[in-house]
Amino acid sequence: MTATDTHRAIEAVFRVESARLIGAISCASYDKPRDWSPEDVLLLSSVANIIALGSERRRRLRVEENLRKAIVSKP
Repeated sequence: MTATDTHRAIEAVFRVESARLIGAISCASYDKPRDWSPEDVLLLSSVANIIALGSERRRRLRVEENLRKAIVSKP
C-alpha cells in the first residue's frame, strides 16, 4: 500500500502549552472513497483532545515533582 492508494484521509492534531503541536492522528480509507461524517470528525477530535489532556497532565506532574524536590533540597 502506498500513499497514492489512499482515497480519503482525515487528521486531527493535538496541541498543548500555547498551541504547541505535540502530535497528530490520521485515519484513511484505502478500499474505496468515503466522506467522513460529522461523527467521524467528532470522534477523531475527541481522541486527540484526550491525548493532549493526558500529555499535559504528565507534564504538570513532572513540574510538580521537580518543585517538590527543589523545596526539599533547599538548605
